[in-house]
Amino acid sequence: MKNTHTNHICKKAFGLLAATLLFLPNPVHAAENRLPNTQEMNLGMADISIEGREIYIDNARALSDTTNFEDYLKLHYRLYPKTHNILPKAIDVIKGVGIYHSLEQFFIKDPATPISIVDATGIARPTDVPFTATFNKNASNSVTPITLQLSQGSSLSITGTDWNAGFELRLTHVGTGEQFSQKYPVAGQSGTFFYYPRIPIFRSGKYYLRLIPLDQSSLTTNLVIEEANAGRVQAIQNNQSFGATFDLTSGAYVKTKVRLRADDCVVFSVRTLTPTTNQGYLTILGSDGRLVSKGYLESRNYNYGFAATVEDDYYFILHGSNVQVGGTTYVTTVTRAWADFQPNIWMGYLGK
Repeated sequence: MKNTHTNHICKKAFGLLAATLLFLPNPVHAAENRLPNTQEMNLGMADISIEGREIYIDNARALSDTTNFEDYLKLHYRLYPKTHNILPKAIDVIKGVGIYHSLEQFFIKDPATPISIVDATGIARPTDVPFTATFNKNASNSVTPITLQLSQGSSLSITGTDWNAGFELRLTHVGTGEQFSQKYPVAGQSGTFFYYPRIPIFRSGKYYLRLIPLDQSSLTTNLVIEEANAGRVQAIQNNQSFGATFDLTSGAYVKTKVRLRADDCVVFSVRTLTPTTNQGYLTILGSDGRLVSKGYLESRNYNYGFAATVEDDYYFILHGSNVQVGGTTYVTTVTRAWADFQPNIWMGYLGK
């Protein structure tokens, strides 16, 4: 397992990493071994992890002749303790990802096409509809997969119930061999489910989904495969009604966008939120993908607002679990928001 470290490590290493970025080999384009004319690098939303002497940085961004801040970079460095050097090993450039917030696993990019599902018997299956799937090991210990066609920006959610054996879920990109893997070591109890929300899809293409039995010859479960990033980005308008329903398992989110100047304000006047025992959330991202603010939608008939301190494009993302939320959105000034909607406006911007 990789040990995830806090972002201050990334900041301390920034000088060395930026200095070596020009010479990182790119496995996707074997002829390239550098990012030519790198003018700027942004590690503000990067995730850094360390395994022994290996340093991995995901979601780095660089402005160069061949990349821009829409491109997702996966950097790999090696630490040499005796010399205190950090030297590059590899770079993987994934073009056109756009804003991706790794903590909540939100894409702002809209997937180009819906998820396509063909089960292990060759039958096409719709999304959001349960179906029974059986995974059998053969003599060579391999398992026939479910085939998925996925688009960049997809947030894949997989839920299962009534599984009869421990298993490893393995999602593999057929072209690159990249994998997402997670284990459930025991069979499920009655009324329980396993849940993998918002598995991020950075590369479009064909994927194989396998549930590999750990200590049995076969596994049977009822599967639901859903798209969490189902709604396209919508522009926020003044006095605009909104509504969203989030089920228990999809991990779905609704994306909206507005450009605000300093002291402009967006107010979500929430009039319905059911059931009241569950929570809806409002997460706000800046144009560079950084978390600006996050609030809880915990009650009915209440106003939730955000006031900008700098001009920027802001993304307002509604999400939750087993909750319905609806109301009206207002775009106004801070002065009017305080006068008309009461002073429950959170202030501030976390910066770029």
